[in-house]
Amino acid sequence: MLDLRLSRDLQHGSQPAEPSVAAMAEMEAGFDESVQYMAALDSEYCRVLQSMQKLERIAASESDILSNVLKSAKECSHST
Repeated sequence: MLDLRLSRDLQHGSQPAEPSVAAMAEMEAGFDESVQYMAALDSEYCRVLQSMQKLERIAASESDILSNVLKSAKECSHST
């Protein structure tokens, strides 16, 4: 029953002859916002990847330092 009423309303409803300027401006603003978001997304993704690579290098360096400290500690304990 609801489907029939909706169909009837759509068929017999009046549509404005001219598009709404306000609606068109709102749609354009939304589109522009989406375009800017997508444009920024790629550069932000690259920035984040670079940060991750830097952190991975730091972590590897610190891991090497820790390994050397542990190795030295083992050598000290074996010599006493």
